[in-house]
Amino acid sequence: DRELGDEYGWKQVHGDVFRSPPHSSLLASLVGTGIHIAVVSSVVLFLALTNKLYTERGSFISTAIFVFATTSPVNGLVGGSLYARMSEVLGLKKYHHKEWISIETLDKIKERKNKKAAINNCRTRAEKVQAQAEYIEANKQVKRSIRADKKKYVEELATTAEKAAREGNMKQLHDTAKKLAGKYSKPERTVKGKEGKRITEIQRQRNRWVEHFEELLNRPAPMNPPDIEAAHIDLPIDVNPPTKEEIRMATKLQHYGSSSKNQLSGTRHYTSTLILKKHSTV
Repeated sequence: DRELGDEYGWKQVHGDVFRSPPHSSLLASLVGTGIHIAVVSSVVLFLALTNKLYTERGSFISTAIFVFATTSPVNGLVGGSLYARMSEVLGLKKYHHKEWISIETLDKIKERKNKKAAINNCRTRAEKVQAQAEYIEANKQVKRSIRADKKKYVEELATTAEKAAREGNMKQLHDTAKKLAGKYSKPERTVKGKEGKRITEIQRQRNRWVEHFEELLNRPAPMNPPDIEAAHIDLPIDVNPPTKEEIRMATKLQHYGSSSKNQLSGTRHYTSTLILKKHSTV
């Protein structure tokens, strides 16, 4: 955005982001990817950068449209009418807050937004200083309230995890642990060749990994292998086949914590029967 404004003299009409439904025929020339310029009466009217929005699984949701207009005052009315029309038809982007943010915090966020707007509407320097001080205080209250909500949310998750661990509900414990850990993914490491050059093609990266592990694992036997003596005392480990009662108990523990008790009993009986048949044949 900054490069467009510096190089071509464009400025964003408004800070909001418009979202077009996936099957909308409105502004068909803007939907897609890349840069689209509409020309009216041989005068450049506006420019829109569109980005398609996808879910994590790749399904198409909608199209985000960023509208820009020239800095010429002649097109000021045109930019305003364009923004009003797009706000009416497309609507603004809806922001979804976190589930753990309380209603009181949302009210404070709204109040902070009003304080921010009051700064831009001030006419004198004294009013602006006063409005900035009020905004700083409102911002502190918002951050303090968000930290309190996050702490309360984490404590509730920890209590739920402890209860699930005591009851042996492994599914609920695993789901709660994932929520506590958050979504953290390690960045992909750059694959380089022997010469130190970066490899970008996927097939060449795979070939490089194969070559690397072949050199790493296919090594000659050591000249002086270590002489490891056998243990003098054998550990008390039972190596006999498991008994029928042990199989039943293991099957019960495996299916413990299922959502439905009826499904639990049926699955337990079915699995136990199969294992017992296999045990008897062996």
